[in-house]
Amino acid sequence: MMTKSVGLTVVLAVTLALGIGASTTIFSVVNSVVLKPLPYEQPDRLVRVYTEFPSMDLKKFWMSPPEFDDLQKACRSCEYVGAWAQGTASLAGGDRPVRMQAAYVSWQVLPMLGVKPHLGRWFDKSEERLMDPKLGALAYEDTVILISYGVWQRAFGGDPSIIGRKITLDAMPVTVIGVMPEGFDFFGGQEAWVPLNWDYQKFNRGGHSLSVIARLKEGVGIEAFRDELLALSAGWMKSLAPGRHAITVNNPYVQFSHPMIAVPLHEDLVGSMATMLWLL
Repeated sequence: MMTKSVGLTVVLAVTLALGIGASTTIFSVVNSVVLKPLPYEQPDRLVRVYTEFPSMDLKKFWMSPPEFDDLQKACRSCEYVGAWAQGTASLAGGDRPVRMQAAYVSWQVLPMLGVKPHLGRWFDKSEERLMDPKLGALAYEDTVILISYGVWQRAFGGDPSIIGRKITLDAMPVTVIGVMPEGFDFFGGQEAWVPLNWDYQKFNRGGHSLSVIARLKEGVGIEAFRDELLALSAGWMKSLAPGRHAITVNNPYVQFSHPMIAVPLHEDLVGSMATMLWLL
């Protein structure tokens, strides 16, 4: 009987220890993923902006270049509005070639996040260029690039003289102007950043290819911003009705309801994961 009691006590103790350990692990994950603020300046003011096509059940959809252009010009709630597209690219010119994800980014994004490069600088508005669709994303020899800390280490051995070096991205010449900080995460594992060149399709409202982020002005709440987005969407639908804007092609407002929506960045990044972790 004593043996059974001791055995039961050991089982209960082990079970309790495992439970405490699991709970501690889960809390650590929840704390680092859900509760900890995002590693950006005043992250509570950062908001993802999407479009939707409710009639086709398309939610949290990309934006077209004209929509992004209109939003950054018209938004009264925003301090910054930035955008990016991404794709796989090949980088060469270092110790070995690297295949990676690259982001084609508008100049506003890094100032908006409040992150400074580890080396060098970010690009400015003057370094965005008109893109020739026949040549692809990189059409100019003076295109600049920032690389991740990891690529800097793997492909260039952490060489501090990397700034100003000519390398190639998808066989097009680019000049390295910066190295991002170690651990910098740009929403999708990208390891290179070049200026977003999108003007060639500025009239194509049907070409939805851009991810968009905004920094709200001090004191502006998410609901006020959402109200402004709805008003802007309604205005676009009215002004771009058939016959009102002949130069616009692939107009998504002719046949469909096409509103913009706003989601706080933290909620957008950890929303579904947070629910799953809390259920654990």
